Amino acid sequence: MNSTTHIIPIIIGNEKKAMKFGEFLMDNGIFAQPIRFPTVPKNQARLRISVTAWLSDRDIERSLEIFEKAYRKFK
Repeated sequence: MNSTTHIIPIIIGNEKKAMKFGEFLMDNGIFAQPIRFPTVPKNQARLRISVTAWLSDRDIERSLEIFEKAYRKFK
């Protein structure tokens, strides 16, 4: 999904999976707010992250590594 703001939605779909995905990320130092029904339509749960200029290249690399681990764990 394309975004024109610093808020990036990551569509997960299943509400329970989105909650577990978000919990895994939080446990690994990344705040990614799970958004689910009724805020979004059923089965369109997502995580919302914000990317800012305050993040270093290493922060971004580490975050991507953790997202990849989460993806493999919850796919």
